[in-house]
Parts: sequence; structure tokens; C-alpha cells
Amino acid sequence: MLEWGFAADFHLAALVHALEAEALENAGDKAGAVAKMSRVLRLWDKATIQGGLGHRARVAVRRLTGEGVPVR
Repeated sequence: MLEWGFAADFHLAALVHALEAEALENAGDKAGAVAKMSRVLRLWDKATIQGGLGHRARVAVRRLTGEGVPVR
């Protein structure tokens, strides 16, 4: 797997997880996508960048789990 080749470089590992999450979401596996995006957030836990991959992961997890959506 590509992931094993970049295990020491968390930036690339996070990117691999994000791409896998997108594939899982497109395949209809929301739980799998949330798990992968959550992994991205754990890898980027110390990152101070507001945009980029960390932001994309936070938005995806909110969208997939319904967090922040007002109850009607």
C-alpha cells in the first residue's frame, strides 16, 4: 500500500487518508470516511494552519456527521 511508503512523513500519510476518505464517501461509506478524516485530524492535531487539509478534514467530518446542522 502507498500508505506504508510514507509512514514517517505525516503530511503524506494525512493526504493518503484524506484521499481514501473521499473514495469511501463517494462509495457511500460515511462511517469509513469519517474514520479516515478523523485520522487526518489526529495527524494534523499540532498543525496551526487554518486552511488546507486540516480545514478540509474538519469540514468533511462536520458534513458527514451532521455536526453544526440546526435541528428543524
